Amino acid sequence: DANDRTAARSSLDATLQHWSDGSPIQARQWLRSNLETMAPLAAELGLTQLLVELESVLEHGNQAIDWLRRHRAGEAVGAIVASDAAALAKREAQLAKLVTDGRACLLG
Repeated sequence: DANDRTAARSSLDATLQHWSDGSPIQARQWLRSNLETMAPLAAELGLTQLLVELESVLEHGNQAIDWLRRHRAGEAVGAIVASDAAALAKREAQLAKLVTDGRACLLG
C-alpha cells in the first residue's frame, strides 16, 4: 500500500492518505490524534503510562531515527547498540511491573 511505502521512507514525517476520506495527513499527527482518542479508555484501564511512552516517540522520534542521528553525530554503532540494549532491559523490567503483578515476564 502507498501509505506503507511512504511511512517506510519518511517514518513519522511521512504525509499519508487518511483511510476514511483520502485526505493528506502527517503520520505523526494521525498517530497523535489516535492517542488522544484512546486516552479515556487507557485511563479507565490504568494504562495511561503506556500512551505517554508513545507520545514520547512522537515528540522525539523512534529508535531508528535516534540511532541514525547518534551515528551521524559520531557515535560508533557498537556503542549505540550496547547502550540501547541496556536501556531496553531496564525498560522491560519497568513495563513488566506496570502490566503484571510485579513478577518478571516476557513481553510480546
